Amino acid sequence: MKLKELKNKLPYTYKAIEKMFKIINISKNEYDNVIVDDNDNQWFMQYSWTEEQQNEYEDWLYRFLWNTKEARAEIMSMPIRKKIIIDKTVSWFILNYGLKISNK
Repeated sequence: MKLKELKNKLPYTYKAIEKMFKIINISKNEYDNVIVDDNDNQWFMQYSWTEEQQNEYEDWLYRFLWNTKEARAEIMSMPIRKKIIIDKTVSWFILNYGLKISNK
């Protein structure tokens, strides 16, 4: 499934992944056509970001989950507005979908 197809099925997951691409300045035309549901594809290894960009993203994702009840319901297994649970969800999301770190 292309990322743009995810927009209607999982809009908050789409927004979370879209933000990654925006942080690393990838065009919407490019990222909307990335195949995101193929485990063999490992799309997240085709792009990279710096530690600073990852930190920026983690902060954004934390605020996004904290402030958006619907995002918590879609992304979190326990959609509770508690710091420790959102912190763990952010770590899980980065582990599963985060881009590789570069030294740029």
